[in-house]
Amino acid sequence: MSDRGFEYLTGSTKRQFDLLGGLAIGLALSPIAGSAAIVSGIDTSSNPIFRQNRIGRDGQVFNILKFRTLADRHINGDTQTYGTHDPRASRVGLTLRKLGIDELPQITNVIKGEMSLVGLRPLIASDMELLHDLEPKMFSDWLDVYLATRPGVTGPGQVYRKTHANPDDSKWIKAMRLDLEYSENATLLGDIRILASSPIQLLQTHLGSLSLE
Repeated sequence: MSDRGFEYLTGSTKRQFDLLGGLAIGLALSPIAGSAAIVSGIDTSSNPIFRQNRIGRDGQVFNILKFRTLADRHINGDTQTYGTHDPRASRVGLTLRKLGIDELPQITNVIKGEMSLVGLRPLIASDMELLHDLEPKMFSDWLDVYLATRPGVTGPGQVYRKTHANPDDSKWIKAMRLDLEYSENATLLGDIRILASSPIQLLQTHLGSLSLE
């Protein structure tokens, strides 16, 4: 019987998939990543790679990598996070965010073993506090999974947050619920399906709005 749920999330099969899949995706998408790096550098007038501390497996802090979507003048001294729909981002930056292109450098995090291709979104401390305050009991269960596994580049919870610009905090609660459902039923085949469907969901949600902006 193949690994499933928590056994799969913490087992060697998932790590092997991350390593091989990360190398294959990185190679296949290198032209897009190269173009995005050039566009990001021109748009923000700075180094296109943005680094930020995130909490990972076992509570270890690591530097998550992204293509920069904000100019330095918008982030210096500002610790607030706005997510995909950050109003401070330029039109180019919002496009990179909505289509998930800004996340491509995280393939490096995956290959290094800091992240997984599919999993719970790596968060900063203030986001952890928000989740705790919203639903303490659910957060406790969610945190057990979060600390025992590698955070993911994509996953059901984070795709939901990217495709729903809710004006309230309900999307965080829904995302936690989706993360817990994922952790209970995770399989290799399920990860492949999520990885393949995530770009399609983002395109379906945002492509129309991008053409109108």
